[in-house]
Amino acid sequence: MENTTLLTVKKPLEWYNKNLKIDFKKLFIALTKSAVMFKMADPKSSLKEFLDTFNAFELKTESGGLAYKLLLSSMVNAAHNLAMESSNQFRSELREKEELYDDNDYVEFLNRLNVILEAKELSLNTESFKNPRSISFLSDFADSFKQWLQYFGLDEISAQNVANRLPAYFVMALNDEWRSNPSDYNAILQKTETPFTPAATRELEWQRYYAFLEKQINESVFGESFGLSQIYIPLRGYYKKFSEDWKNEKDGMENIRMGVRQVEKIPFYVHEELDRWLTTHECKHSIKFISGGPGSGKSSFAKMWSAEVASKNKIRVLFIPLHLFDLQSDIMEAVGKYVSINQDIRFSFNPLSPQENSEQLLIIFDGLDELSQQGKYATEVAHNFVTALDSLSKQLNRDNNIKVLFLIIGRELAIQANTNQFRLYEQITHFLPYYLDENEQEGFSINQQKLVAIDQRNHWWIKYGQLKGVQHKALPKELALERLDDITAQPLLNYLVALSLQRGKIAFSKATNLNEIYHDLIEGVHERAYEGHVYKNLEGLDLKDFKRILEEIAVSAWHGGDSRTTSIKRIEEHISRSNLTPLMNKFEKEAEKGILRLLTAFYFREHGTIANEKTFEFTHKSFGEYLIATRLVKQLEKMSDELEKKRKSYDEGWTEEEALKKWMEITSPIAIDEYLYQYIKDEIIVNDKDKVAIWQQNLAKLLSYMLDKGMPMLEPRKMHKAEMEFARNSSESLLVLHAACADLTEKISEIMPLIEESFGAWMSTLQPQRTGHSNVMGYSCVSFLNLSGLVFDMKDFYGANFHKSNLSASSFPYVCFINANLSSADFSRTDMSSAYLNSVDLTGTDLSSADLTDTDLTDANLTDANLINTSLANANLTDANLTNVNLTNTDLTNADLTNADLTNADLTNADLTGIKFNRENIVINLLKVKSLYNCGGLNMKIEQELRKLKPELFEENF
Repeated sequence: MENTTLLTVKKPLEWYNKNLKIDFKKLFIALTKSAVMFKMADPKSSLKEFLDTFNAFELKTESGGLAYKLLLSSMVNAAHNLAMESSNQFRSELREKEELYDDNDYVEFLNRLNVILEAKELSLNTESFKNPRSISFLSDFADSFKQWLQYFGLDEISAQNVANRLPAYFVMALNDEWRSNPSDYNAILQKTETPFTPAATRELEWQRYYAFLEKQINESVFGESFGLSQIYIPLRGYYKKFSEDWKNEKDGMENIRMGVRQVEKIPFYVHEELDRWLTTHECKHSIKFISGGPGSGKSSFAKMWSAEVASKNKIRVLFIPLHLFDLQSDIMEAVGKYVSINQDIRFSFNPLSPQENSEQLLIIFDGLDELSQQGKYATEVAHNFVTALDSLSKQLNRDNNIKVLFLIIGRELAIQANTNQFRLYEQITHFLPYYLDENEQEGFSINQQKLVAIDQRNHWWIKYGQLKGVQHKALPKELALERLDDITAQPLLNYLVALSLQRGKIAFSKATNLNEIYHDLIEGVHERAYEGHVYKNLEGLDLKDFKRILEEIAVSAWHGGDSRTTSIKRIEEHISRSNLTPLMNKFEKEAEKGILRLLTAFYFREHGTIANEKTFEFTHKSFGEYLIATRLVKQLEKMSDELEKKRKSYDEGWTEEEALKKWMEITSPIAIDEYLYQYIKDEIIVNDKDKVAIWQQNLAKLLSYMLDKGMPMLEPRKMHKAEMEFARNSSESLLVLHAACADLTEKISEIMPLIEESFGAWMSTLQPQRTGHSNVMGYSCVSFLNLSGLVFDMKDFYGANFHKSNLSASSFPYVCFINANLSSADFSRTDMSSAYLNSVDLTGTDLSSADLTDTDLTDANLTDANLINTSLANANLTDANLTNVNLTNTDLTNADLTNADLTNADLTNADLTGIKFNRENIVINLLKVKSLYNCGGLNMKIEQELRKLKPELFEENF
């Protein structure tokens, strides 16, 4: 792709090698004032004053002077932006200075600058404008910039890291300077080889956008001296390759069962696989998906690969975060709108329009799980988007003439839920973590075992050590704990661990969880914000208030349907409703002193405007989820305390209705998902078990109250559909928080609805009409509940988790329990006739005296289950695991036990009349059982053979 940028100079001119006298001493003094001294009313004014002086040169309108102005202004602005980013690393005592820093060494350094830099030629040629990084003066300036940084507290390695990022910032500043003042540089335009044409304008806009992509990967990560490009480790991934039987199989449930046995994982380095994909010539390959969990490096990869593809200049590339994408119009129109209003792009054209189809285009959509809900279910929005994109791709790439490639990135659940129509297994890439244990390495292609066995954590820590000036040969020993593998194996979380390890406040152990690390980092930001400050009258935010404000910002984003992005207006409205306006005012006042600068380095940043509202986004979605979790647990504690007060005194505390209203204010706008649930569990587990037991008890009472009375309505009232959705979300969250508490206490809670059908009816409101096998969060949280004696006839409990719940004497005929977890639950004396229990986990479950007549238990795991006096007449137990099962007095009349495992099963007094078994190995299988004493209905020949081979099976008290 030929570069036809407007800045290409036709031929060398006599002014190219002209030296301009610049007072570099004044330049760095201006830089000091603007970037170091926080107390200045207008920090950047001194830098502007310097540049204004430069503008007054006699060459102001001459093309050579303008070229120098363009380049030097860009260099100064790039240095200023980098210095501002690095200011949190400057020595704290410098931030409140009224006078310039006047260290003798620093003064000598300033005096040397003019001698050193004036001797360097700022010479320009055609290549200078094509490739601004080639300007030799840039490296000289970067060396002086590095020394300047060291005078203000950065060590040599950190200063070098920052200086290494200067070229990327310079290129971006160069583009910004040109775009901000195009009329000023008219004389340069007249000297270029390219006339001012629309094509040249588009090229200039693309080049500026590519400079933005490069700058993004060079921006500081977590306030460090280095950027993403310097610390990044190439990520691995894999796709699932299935047998032909799998691909041709029509039955969805059979697919799930067969997939475990017939899948091979093909691993690779993701960027290499995608580079190959860019050369595809088939329309059916024009869409790819990347799936990864929280902190798996999805967005970092997308930024790195976008910049890499852009630098090769072989295909146009456009990176679009989906939480900023407008889905009100069709995709082509939405792309045009996005590139025109996004302040980092501002294209004057739509790259998807037919007029622009002469060049190949790659569009990367990042964050499928973060689509704005816009009044619909998030899953519906995502599904409609993917369907429309598939249709658009076929339209644009007809006849295999590939014009546009689409890459969609998101968390696993969002990708799984929206790729059913894509049958090519290589279309879906799954990210691999830095580290996989031996069990996780199973199932990968034998030819690629070496690739998945690599522990990339060691590579990352070596690189991190080099950037920090600390020697690391591998993952530090104190972090090499099996309990921490899940954290250190994920790119983002591994980085957070590194930051926390550097602080030295956490004693890492097997009990350490991610929430503790997040809290430690917030504490660290708070300490750094107030380091060296002495406030009068207790000014400043204490840690508790500091974190509370962050939590409210996170909840405001969550309520908007996006746990990453929120607007100033939404934050203010939310703060007002929470009666925290005075606290917010103090936060804003402190932000002016530099706190917000620290926060943006670590956690969130300003991100343009949406609907004329200034917005902020959390740099990592998981940080927002952590803050939401801490806010929910605090509200749970408050709600429980108030309920306890009311039980002790009529005049104090909250009633159940009041408590539910307060709970709804936080939990009703959006449902909890499994990612947020993990943070909630980790936040609860650090609390005292007895305290959590009280929380659990109060949650159970609120659930019982809700089942009988329903959820209260909030003011102002909303449309009926919205109120139904709010009630559904909030009531489900009670169940979710209860499960998180019970996971710690392992106590069973009493749920006492007045009507025996009400719990089942409520569960039906949680799970909408299925479009697949995925469940709402509430279905994973029906554990540790006493639901005995209730009616659940013909309910859909596919994949539900009833672990350790008491459902004795309840009614479950024709219920779907496929793939459910019923382990260690009490189903004694239940009616489960004709129920579907395929692939169910019934490990240790009490099914004594239950009616399982005509049930389908194919592939069920009944290890250690109790089936004394149970009826399994006509049941299908094909491929079931009956190891150690107590089948005493069980009715197995006409039951199908084909391929069932009866190892150590007790069949004392069991009725085996008409059982179906593999005729060739029925004797071998029955030889494995514990007892056949007094069993009835066994085929006479088989019984005789068994008595001959193992007579003790038929003896009492065996």
